[in-house]
Amino acid sequence: WGLIVMDRAEMTIGLLRGKRTEALRNKQSMVPSKHGRGGQSAHRFERLIEHAAHDFFVRTAEIAAELFLPKKDQLKGILLGGPGATKEFFYHEAYLHYELQQKVVQPLFDVGYTDEYGLKELVDKATQTLHGLELTEEKRVMRRLMGEIRRAETGLAAYG
Repeated sequence: WGLIVMDRAEMTIGLLRGKRTEALRNKQSMVPSKHGRGGQSAHRFERLIEHAAHDFFVRTAEIAAELFLPKKDQLKGILLGGPGATKEFFYHEAYLHYELQQKVVQPLFDVGYTDEYGLKELVDKATQTLHGLELTEEKRVMRRLMGEIRRAETGLAAYG
């Protein structure tokens, strides 16, 4: 499983292998937080902040593509989380490569941190979803097996 936790200040990308989380890359952004300037400069500062955030999201997507695209066939899915609405914005604005975007598991997860601890928290919060996906896959396989058994002469499976 691919893991991404992010907000406007930091992002961490990792992998979930079995029960172990592995952080692959962590990056701090240079996006300024709120500013106290008013007047005519306020709009200019707001534009600069939005531009810096956009650049950070693009860089995050590039790093995710660099790390995940070579392994895309082994990835079962990508879990995306973070505090606040940044993760929704990142997902809905489709910053990720289209092949990775299709692998993002819904729902997106609220986590309090964007570092290695955030990856662990993401996995903890996603446990129910992951378990549900595994059960769905098992049901699909069992349905296929039973369908093959029902086809007496041409079936690919036998029981007895």
